[in-house]
Amino acid sequence: IYKDGTQVTNLPSLRAGDDVVLAVKGNLAPTKAHFRVNGGAYTETTTKNAANEFTLAYTIPDGIVDFVIEGEVFTNGAWR
Repeated sequence: IYKDGTQVTNLPSLRAGDDVVLAVKGNLAPTKAHFRVNGGAYTETTTKNAANEFTLAYTIPDGIVDFVIEGEVFTNGAWR
């Protein structure tokens, strides 16, 4: 997770309304990635950052204090 271009190491510092970037990286030359938060629908992306991670912009909503963030990459014909 990145905020203002910097990787977040102190996750409890994030607050409702913060604009963050989710990131995932894979092996074997993945072509895309997708993310989901708290069991919602997956959102697909092909956007990459300078670290060659697939990224997705996300705004932390009000009223939710616990998160499960899932990220997968698509490589060799399958999500991994």
